[in-house]
Amino acid sequence: MQMNNNIRARLTRNELNIISALEDAFEIPAQPLNDDATTGNSIYYYGSVLRLDYFPGKSDVDVTIFTDDELTAQSTVCMILKISEDESDDMQRIVRVYTPPHQPNNKIILYGYKVKYNDAKRQTHLEISIYNNVFKPYVIERMQNGQQLGMFWVLLSMVLKYFYYVIPLLSKNMFNSIKNGVIFSHTEFAVF
Repeated sequence: MQMNNNIRARLTRNELNIISALEDAFEIPAQPLNDDATTGNSIYYYGSVLRLDYFPGKSDVDVTIFTDDELTAQSTVCMILKISEDESDDMQRIVRVYTPPHQPNNKIILYGYKVKYNDAKRQTHLEISIYNNVFKPYVIERMQNGQQLGMFWVLLSMVLKYFYYVIPLLSKNMFNSIKNGVIFSHTEFAVF
């Protein structure tokens, strides 16, 4: 629970309000992605909010919600849009091919939804992924693999974000190109 309190302390007031509304709507607590993340339904924090390269009020807060079926996932997306009280600026269908490390010949198609919510005036940046519970073990395994960044990659991400968020020397396109071309090419499913 201490880790969860540390995460909450880093969020802006509006981000906390949205996370609390999600917790209330789904009657499940938000918690950091960890080794026990495969049991029970929850809202999982993952990505930079769990690492040193998170910039409060600037970086996205990445969360994943698991639901029981595709219909529930679609209604969940609609509920999130209502909870935010503003329109999401980006909602997309997620389709990913995943090869489990312990089954190199097995390819699994993972699909769900991602809602990107950005309100710069209120310093609110959320990316909410929604998956069917059927995919939960694979999605969590993939997210955990992405959290295992070495210190070099975390430091590189911190420097990159500093040049983008604090002293804006990089355009959004340049930031994304460097992030995706350099950092993502060396990691699997990492979230920055």
